[in-house]
Amino acid sequence: GDMIFENCYSLEYSHIPTSVKTIGDMAFGYCHNLTSMTIPKSVTSIGDYAFFGCNALSGIWGESGSSYYSNDSYGCLFNKNKTTFITAPGKLSGSYTVPSSVTDISPYAFAQRNGLTSVTIGKNVTSIGKHAFLACNDLKSITVNSSNTKYSSDSYGCLFNKNKTSLIRIPAQLSGSYVIPTSVTTIEEEAASFCEKLTAVTISDKVTQIGKYALSYNLKLNKIYFTGNAPAFGEACFADVTATAYYPTGNSSWTSAVRQNYGGTITWVSDLTGISVYTKPSQTTYYIGDSLNTSGLVIKLSMADGSTKNVSSGFTT
Repeated sequence: GDMIFENCYSLEYSHIPTSVKTIGDMAFGYCHNLTSMTIPKSVTSIGDYAFFGCNALSGIWGESGSSYYSNDSYGCLFNKNKTTFITAPGKLSGSYTVPSSVTDISPYAFAQRNGLTSVTIGKNVTSIGKHAFLACNDLKSITVNSSNTKYSSDSYGCLFNKNKTSLIRIPAQLSGSYVIPTSVTTIEEEAASFCEKLTAVTISDKVTQIGKYALSYNLKLNKIYFTGNAPAFGEACFADVTATAYYPTGNSSWTSAVRQNYGGTITWVSDLTGISVYTKPSQTTYYIGDSLNTSGLVIKLSMADGSTKNVSSGFTT
């Protein structure tokens, strides 16, 4: 049944009788000391997250002769013909390449596999389930084959849809500052959560949607830079984050109703920190009746992210 052995911390081994046909949702969830599991060939259905949180699990093995399930040498569980990657064992570590036969990666398939450092996704994968790489604390990169028609990655090891309009996952080990590509319009749910080394994020003016818990539980994240209109913020998208968020000066979309904590402790600050004359105008002497001549005038604007902008037009009196 569902959750039948959930949180059985002392369970180290379980022999599933050959009469069993179904393993329910979260059946062995958070059995932290479970080390190995063999799926008998009588089993025809395995529920969602059946082995989630089994951190000591070294392998999930499909019994020889099963018509429904199979595994690879790493102990990862698949459907029979290895087109669906169901789940990785909790102790999967180092680098892992998803077999080329795989077209679907199930939800939470690699979630909380803390020894996993890199994953390579082949050209045939067309579906990646929700939170597939959630809270993989040692994950440094997700690399997608350039011939894949549904997904892509960047030089930082971040996962996107093919045309990079949707940011799906930032690897947990990404360190320092990250500028989200300007092609991105949506930051998916929990896309950048549990990134323990991330300190600053720049979100472009193209982003219109930030998903639930998208930037949550990043304890070192202290600066968030917005460069355009206020996006739609998902529930608790900054949960447990203490940061200063900078928004564009004079942009009317950033109302007080928008500038909320979203589950964290957010200090909202205008992004303009200084104004100075970069180049003086060509005419500096005037007589009564003369019109203002701003030819040659360049104003330098200093921004919160350390950048500067030069303004040479649009001056009025």
